[in-house]
Amino acid sequence: MKKIIAVLLFSCLILVGCSSKIDQFTEPEGTPRPSIEPLPTDTSFAGEEWYDQMEIWQLHREPARASLTPYPTPQQAQSAESSALDELDASASERIQSLNGTWAFYYAAKPTDRLKNLVGYDAQWYWEDWDTSDWDTMEVPSNIQTQWDEDGQFRYEPPIYVNQIYPWLNYEAIQYGAQGQPVAATAFNSVGHYKREFTLDEGLRNKHVFLRFEGVESAFYVYINGQQIGYSEDSYTPAEFNITPYLKDGTNTIAVEVYRWSDGSYFENQDFIRLSGIFRDVTLIGREDVEIRALFVQSELSENYDQAQVQVDVDLRNLSAEIQSGWMLELNLLDQGTSILDQPLVLNSPDLSVLETTENQTGTQLSASFSVDRPKLWSPDKPQLFQLIATLKNPEGEIVESVCQRIGFRKIQIETLDGVQQILLNGKSLMLKGVNRHETDPVKGRALSAQEIAADLKLMKAYNINAFRTSHYPNHPLTYDIADELGLIVVDEANIESHIGEKELGVPGNNPLYNGLIMDRTVSMVERDKNHASVLFWSLGNESTYKEYEMNENYPFYNTSMWILQRDPSRLRVYERDNRIGQTRETSMVDVASSQYWTLDQLKDYARKNKNAFFQSEYIHAMGNGVANLEEYFEVFRTYPHLQGGFIWDFIDQTILTGDPATGQFFYGYGSDWQTPLNDGDFCGNGLVNADRTPSAELQEVKKVQQDVRFLYEASTSQLTLINDFLATNLDEFVAELNFYQNGQLFHQVLLSDAEKKIAPADSKTLKVELPKWDENAEIVLEVLVKYQQDQLWANAYGGRQGDSLAFEQWVLQKAKPLTSPASPSALSITEENDKLVLKGQSDQNQSFEILLNPSTMEIESYRLDQKSFLTGGPQPSFYRAETSGDPQFSEAVKQAGKAVVYKTPSIQQTEENGAVSQLTLTAEGTINEFDTPVETKIVIDGNGTISVSMTMKVPSEKKIGPVARAGLTLNLDSSVEQIRYVGKGPEENYVDRNTGSRLGQWTQKIADFYNDQLLKPQDSGNRTDVRSLTLLGEKDTLKLTFSEPVGMNILTWDELSLSQAAHLKDAKALTQPLLHLDAVQRGLGNGSWGAEPLKQYQIQQNQSYTVSFTLEPGSH
Repeated sequence: MKKIIAVLLFSCLILVGCSSKIDQFTEPEGTPRPSIEPLPTDTSFAGEEWYDQMEIWQLHREPARASLTPYPTPQQAQSAESSALDELDASASERIQSLNGTWAFYYAAKPTDRLKNLVGYDAQWYWEDWDTSDWDTMEVPSNIQTQWDEDGQFRYEPPIYVNQIYPWLNYEAIQYGAQGQPVAATAFNSVGHYKREFTLDEGLRNKHVFLRFEGVESAFYVYINGQQIGYSEDSYTPAEFNITPYLKDGTNTIAVEVYRWSDGSYFENQDFIRLSGIFRDVTLIGREDVEIRALFVQSELSENYDQAQVQVDVDLRNLSAEIQSGWMLELNLLDQGTSILDQPLVLNSPDLSVLETTENQTGTQLSASFSVDRPKLWSPDKPQLFQLIATLKNPEGEIVESVCQRIGFRKIQIETLDGVQQILLNGKSLMLKGVNRHETDPVKGRALSAQEIAADLKLMKAYNINAFRTSHYPNHPLTYDIADELGLIVVDEANIESHIGEKELGVPGNNPLYNGLIMDRTVSMVERDKNHASVLFWSLGNESTYKEYEMNENYPFYNTSMWILQRDPSRLRVYERDNRIGQTRETSMVDVASSQYWTLDQLKDYARKNKNAFFQSEYIHAMGNGVANLEEYFEVFRTYPHLQGGFIWDFIDQTILTGDPATGQFFYGYGSDWQTPLNDGDFCGNGLVNADRTPSAELQEVKKVQQDVRFLYEASTSQLTLINDFLATNLDEFVAELNFYQNGQLFHQVLLSDAEKKIAPADSKTLKVELPKWDENAEIVLEVLVKYQQDQLWANAYGGRQGDSLAFEQWVLQKAKPLTSPASPSALSITEENDKLVLKGQSDQNQSFEILLNPSTMEIESYRLDQKSFLTGGPQPSFYRAETSGDPQFSEAVKQAGKAVVYKTPSIQQTEENGAVSQLTLTAEGTINEFDTPVETKIVIDGNGTISVSMTMKVPSEKKIGPVARAGLTLNLDSSVEQIRYVGKGPEENYVDRNTGSRLGQWTQKIADFYNDQLLKPQDSGNRTDVRSLTLLGEKDTLKLTFSEPVGMNILTWDELSLSQAAHLKDAKALTQPLLHLDAVQRGLGNGSWGAEPLKQYQIQQNQSYTVSFTLEPGSH
């Protein structure tokens, strides 16, 4: 039984000295605060604040507060808020009314076309009786740019994708206002007019009603029943308005005017697809005369983490027209529905005067502190949550409302360990295995559903991602609730990015004109999200500083950094563009240093010269077919303890479905598809996850490299070491298998006992492995596989060979020995037709084979078994692949090299046995004419239909031909071959510098599934590495290729040259026959999409010779 010590501030369970201000912290001198206007006696506005008034970012908007849902009773609050995943469709509170749904919608392409500009009307469009019968309809939430006509074309306007520049530069140059500030675009700045009617639900009648917008891009005005209510900027934090005085019985009318771009858009220049509209939920919230306006829970853990000291600050506000006295607040703390307090804490409120301003200066803050002994701690692998229930009672003791805030006890700090500064979570060094995540969907744009948000975060957990950065804006509030529950660390980032605006316009620079706007966005984020256990870092913004400014009140990010430090010192500050760290937190811009896209050498250099804790805020640019070298990055992270991981760019491909006017079919569009001359093409396609939210092969690599269980194996002693990288989980909570494979087939399995698995967090254990007997000629692979013992929200539990794994490793214990088959006594029939050789015979399985061989080209033009065709051409040398996003443009000579081989007359030898030919050998030397590069090919055909092929090619020097993609050969497969079985790395595609996550085994796959048709821009896809053998599967016959050394293998159903030239897969040319690539070497993918070379060990050494050799053997199923 936990001992709970409740200590109420001041005395006797009665708070007698309550502060009359919500904010008790002291702001640093010179820190600006958002301007606040008086509560609505007059809410009129000019309606042009969006254009050039940087000092106005809101009118009559409620100050920011945490997202708290009011419930009629504590029981309802506890039940409804027990899990964020239980109620994904709607609020369970009767005091919340959704205004999501169908609205009337009128589109104006530019501000001069707004309805308010129509001449000759005596009414205004937002008045109740304005006729909207001829308007379109729009679903809320949604984006204006994700609406389509029946022919698939964008109904109003297309999206825009640019990275650094402002999107309106496609239509007009930047103009400037009276203070030298840039002003909003006007030439093609669309305005959306939204309107709908509503009647208050029963639970909101006779209540004070607040209207809350969770996200509107980029600025909007709101009207109720024809009355002006307010204005707001900042697309990604809530805007809340008290609309009580403007409501009436029965039907009410709401109207919203949304501007695509405002002057605030100069600070929303993120690298994403540019959209607008009401894209998050719109709700009405009913409150009583006195409300629980806000709540802030802070906790401090003792030095040995066995006690939590909890501080709770609750803000009450009187919304009525009378002084309120005798109100009381009860606090309770629940663990899985059971109170852990001896009794609820009772706080008595002093008199509450009448609300006069939206600044809540007449509000009251009640505070209490208590301690929790031996608290369960929150961490990514053990996300323990408690429910803090705050219940407000009136003077008669009746419950007025209850709110629930889920909290977690954890401590994030920086301490010196091993001579360097390290980020610690609950006293343990933290490795951030993170990803950047945009809110995006090809159909819904930024209007993600609750189910999609949950699916994204579950996918992160399933693939060993423990953190995400809300790049580059606060996410939908549900995101944080789910992150709390699943155990995902959040870097919460303010909606501030100017990019080229800072570089060329000095926005924001150190101009105090922008202080208030930037402070408002920061305050809105912190106040909304400050109670979430998952939020461990506050990010000041992204890519908005490109020079070092003096740390004073003129520098907006200095102001926000100091404000965050004083408002919430329990979390760490980051901002990649200003890493100044002083002797104290007060003299530092940030607490943790960070960078973007540093190379391995840059990281090592930093680690040797600096002692500050560090992570990469962006790295491993996942554009197209990429995500290489993640294993090498983690080797560096684990070598230097103050390099504490990073955040891959990024989680999901950004795209919007786009209609093809020629066919009416939809495809995944990107920047150059959307009619804007200034665009950044497919640079938005950087996801670990495909646009349809299916995992890519890249994600499998992430899962393996970032797994929380690592393994070492010492073959000489048969000792296996298990390393537990979890922060709070013992390995005996999982199932651990030892699997032994013989030539890709499982033949022995052992389950580790609980005692063997009992390994504490950050500990390791070495075990002796008892080896089974095996075939001395076979390849033997040992695999250790760790699976979930219990079902997870993101994974299935172990069940025999089923269940999801969280970690694995493999070792080759014995290499296969080449088997020498006795010479076949079968007779080989050889005839000549049109200078080609036709070879016929019977296989060892009594199949009839027919081989057509062209001596002049050294190609096998046909291989048939029982009249069924398997091969139709090859081998031909190949140096090319369709350029990936990280590749250079390969030369025309590289592309055509395989087709330019000219052979000398081959040497032909026949081996006879018993008077019949049993073997035919052809050997030919050739050159790739343009470069006089030698190629040597040898083909040996036995009487049983087995063919041995060996091709040696010298790769021309880079000076002659430029870089090459591969050194290998191709074979043409018959179109009837639809499926293959191979032994190698799989089952997903993998490349030489991205194959750690693929398992060595035997895999059966359809040829049509090799190419990843989810890639936004066509490029090479489908490769497999370390392939030992490959079997072409016919209906009953097979043709098996066995390689003398493992090769790279790919099967293409698309013409490579057309892939490289196509904007989309629909533009590429399909092959009539699949093309099989077999490579001795292949260039790595690299991890940069802007010309960065692969690591040296993954580059092809040119001016050298490479050989691919294999046997082709007929067989049957």
